Amino acid sequence: MSASFDQAQGLRELFARPALSILPVVSGAHGVGKTTVVTHLAHAAARAGRRVAILDASRGDVAAACGIAARYELMHMLEGLRGWEDVAIAGPGGVRIVPGARGYAAMSRDPAQGAQLFPAFASLENGPELLLVNLPSGEALTSSLLDPDGDILLVLTPRPESLTAAYAVVKRLARETGTRRIRLLVNRAATPDEARQVHATFAAAAQRFLAIAPEFAGFVGNDPAVGVARRAKRTAFDSEPLCGAATSFLRIAQAIDGWTLARSEAPAP
Repeated sequence: MSASFDQAQGLRELFARPALSILPVVSGAHGVGKTTVVTHLAHAAARAGRRVAILDASRGDVAAACGIAARYELMHMLEGLRGWEDVAIAGPGGVRIVPGARGYAAMSRDPAQGAQLFPAFASLENGPELLLVNLPSGEALTSSLLDPDGDILLVLTPRPESLTAAYAVVKRLARETGTRRIRLLVNRAATPDEARQVHATFAAAAQRFLAIAPEFAGFVGNDPAVGVARRAKRTAFDSEPLCGAATSFLRIAQAIDGWTLARSEAPAP
């Protein structure tokens, strides 16, 4: 067998390996609808034909929001006690939910072990193409697992206290993880103009004091359909798929393809 054939075969195997796109989602404080955004955005991406999973590093918020009782979490996979099919819960729209507060925290404290986390997800047979990471809010969010070159989605509302808390998060992320790629999703905006103004105000402050230019990811209006779905432990796609919020989430999910997401590949065999 020639060396050139071996090289060509190696290249084919390299590009055939599955790659995983990773989108961390953060907020400055509780109560801005981050978990609702994560579940709806994941459902929207799944409706667009992607295999999607949520790694919930935030105390099981996602499973609870979907009315699902979780028996296992990421730590059980890390310890070899349970497999993917045991830990990954079937969520709305075929999205897989991985409760992972304990496991994610443990890997954040151990960089060597943490470096194996996302490649492990990428190596799963029929695993996700897109992994949304629901990070804890506020002071608990810093993680050595964040890729400083990948986009992070920051959820906030037009309320002044939300902007203040979100600014503190961006400042801390930049200082402790080197992250500078922020995309802003304005939740519960009264109008598109209000959402744009929130972004403009926030971006001006971040640019002036942190030399960071957050991009506008989009907005979701204050849609009653979301509240109705939340109380029913569902998403708006299940109850009112044509509502304004559902349309907004679909638009944002489609835009993700053009974002600079962190990527992870399965380890070489």
